[in-house]
Amino acid sequence: MMINPTLVIDQTLIMQSMTFLMRLTLMMQWIVRLEVIITALRWSTLISWNIPMQIPTLPMTMRVTLISRILVKHFDQYKDQAKEISWHIPCRFSREMSSKLVVVPLGIIRKNENVVDEMCAILDELHTYVPTKPKSKQLPLPNDEAVILEDTLFHRILVGGDQLTVARCRGSAAARSDHRTSLECLQGLKPVCEDWHAKKSFLMGVYNVLFKRTSQSEKGTLSQLKGLVRYSTLIDPAKNMKACEDFMLIALHAHVAAAGKSLLSGKSFDRVQDLAKEIVVQYINFDPNVTIPTTDKKYLYGLQVLTLTLLWHAFNDAIREGDGDRLLVYWKFFAVVFKATKRYNYFKESIILQFQYHFLLSKRQAEQLKWCRFINTKGRKGGNVSCDLHIEHLNRQLKDMIAGLHSNNNAIDRAARSIGVVHQICENYEQELLNSSESGKHKRAAFAKECRLMYEELIEQKIFEEHHGRCHSSFRNIKSLLQQCPDKQLLPYIVKKLRTYQL
Repeated sequence: MMINPTLVIDQTLIMQSMTFLMRLTLMMQWIVRLEVIITALRWSTLISWNIPMQIPTLPMTMRVTLISRILVKHFDQYKDQAKEISWHIPCRFSREMSSKLVVVPLGIIRKNENVVDEMCAILDELHTYVPTKPKSKQLPLPNDEAVILEDTLFHRILVGGDQLTVARCRGSAAARSDHRTSLECLQGLKPVCEDWHAKKSFLMGVYNVLFKRTSQSEKGTLSQLKGLVRYSTLIDPAKNMKACEDFMLIALHAHVAAAGKSLLSGKSFDRVQDLAKEIVVQYINFDPNVTIPTTDKKYLYGLQVLTLTLLWHAFNDAIREGDGDRLLVYWKFFAVVFKATKRYNYFKESIILQFQYHFLLSKRQAEQLKWCRFINTKGRKGGNVSCDLHIEHLNRQLKDMIAGLHSNNNAIDRAARSIGVVHQICENYEQELLNSSESGKHKRAAFAKECRLMYEELIEQKIFEEHHGRCHSSFRNIKSLLQQCPDKQLLPYIVKKLRTYQL
């Protein structure tokens, strides 16, 4: 049998060339990862993670505005100043964010996210909506020949979800990373974490720290205040998110009113903004590097409730107004709370979110990350909701529609694509019958009464007056969540988390 030596040499050269290219690609991946770590160090220390740099500008002004809104509702001497307060904080795209969006459901994908192969199939389906353009490249070989490599150019788009969905997207893309083309590697999608589930995780951490059943008899604690106002609904955010938010809003109003009353007992304020600013200076501390020197644990507990509920309320307000600039700032404070409450997965996602915006994404994608997180289906100011919350609403409506269809897949697909039209028909029908349509927002008729009861209890207990040695038995070792992770301790943990991040 004769063997062509030229063919053997050509095959050997091709194999050597391909091996060299694989090693070069592996080396470039390690170089990129090293650059990521170096950039993380620079970013963490010099640019975006210096939280005190942000406080004197944006959040301080916003907190004064938010507190002023509450004060004019509870103090008669300030009610005539309600028109002087901004009830819709403007942002760069206020006009666009107050316009109505048309949402077109694309149906459902009957796959299981828990299985890697099926998650890859989900991403393949989503990849069909990514704008693409074929490209080819000639790769020269040592024997003066060339190999034509076919690939695809992408107009990359963002795909959002909760922390678990985003992690599964990254894991599926990593499982496909050794495939031949960019299309097969799922490089046209960039997973990003959404806001509603992050807010839920934040409330779960706060709930575990500030709410204990053993404190039901300790006056001034959230558990005791819940029993005082006879709030019988379960407020665990893991089981009833909306009830938890309703209760937190009542607690915020009562604590702000009690703090204002405590300051008014020693000094008069002509303008409500002056009183609100004094509340911010005296009782609210968002700086992770400044601790509160006090031996009064009751006082510290009250400050914690006021600060954390205000942070949650400010995050909510930024979502309602569609203010991406403000929202990214509050995500930084959320990260500190996630770290303090040992919610490490969302802490990592909050770091990655900032890192994507400042470094990894292009300018177009970074702006999309900031401003394409909201949906306004009402067409009015303050009518935005998080994209993932809107998906939860659509899922609830779809489950109602397909409850009796069992396994009729064709009917389920048609229902999933028509859910937006069906919902609009139902709303129009309700309006024609002059009946109020059912809203996703829970109405609390007894809000003012419950807030008044909490307020009177806080005033009686002198929560916002410092007395040496006081404490709640269930919170003897309470510490400020935002001050448990100063910048020097946070930096090494940020770098550690970013080392495991897949580009």
